[in-house]
Amino acid sequence: MKIRFFDSGLGGLSVLSSFIKQVYECYIMRYCDISYIADLEFFPYGTKHCTAIADRVNDIIYSAERQFTQLFVIACYTASFSKMTDNTITKMQIVDTLSTTKRILKKYQEHKKLFICTQLSHSINQNFLEEFDKICSIPITKEVVEYIHQNELKKAAQEIFQHLRQECTKSEKNIIFLGCTHYAILIKQLYEIFSNNGYNIAIIDPSSAIAEDVASYVTPFHNTSITRHPIKISFITHETSKEYQDEIVATCRNILQNHIPFYDDICSTFKFTFNPKL
Repeated sequence: MKIRFFDSGLGGLSVLSSFIKQVYECYIMRYCDISYIADLEFFPYGTKHCTAIADRVNDIIYSAERQFTQLFVIACYTASFSKMTDNTITKMQIVDTLSTTKRILKKYQEHKKLFICTQLSHSINQNFLEEFDKICSIPITKEVVEYIHQNELKKAAQEIFQHLRQECTKSEKNIIFLGCTHYAILIKQLYEIFSNNGYNIAIIDPSSAIAEDVASYVTPFHNTSITRHPIKISFITHETSKEYQDEIVATCRNILQNHIPFYDDICSTFKFTFNPKL
């Protein structure tokens, strides 16, 4: 089975990592062809026009279908909000972030929630969020995802803290919903900086639940004799400098290592490629 995870950058690795953790013991990695696509050429999505992102995402979806992909995972909120493809006209099963997010948000209807997201997601998510009570959408500037790609996680967390501190209160627990998969990479740093400044927070990260939805389409398999497929991490970019590519791969490996407890056992499974085209 061909499974493609997709994001504008490295944030969707949080979903891929959760999926790997959930299916590792079922040997799914031994017979599934798993890959991850990062659209660095168009990164960051959050500053682009909605129509441009929709066209770009649709092109990537159709490209994946031409490569006989069976399960396509949009591990990107901005892409999920912008996507205009009618799922009924593609033979692939498409999983995006929105249905999972709705299910999780319903569990917190009685609580005040801060939904942090990219600037583009903030501008187009009002219809999506209006069915939920006590929720406030807060746009986060593009510098956060850029810091993450530079492996400057403390700077990225500090930037989010500056956006949220006026919305948070020290008298009660603040529920922060991560409306961008990049932010899941910062959970440890966010808890630390809010705690150090006297705030009690609970972070709701949907990455694991999205991964569960993906895993539900895959049948567990217990034949350990099958050779494991490599997990291909592909970066769409015209940037060819070795320094740039080495920095991206190093950041990618760091994210995977921080999210997968047994990463050292499977690190050789990951193969990294850079391509100028879809």
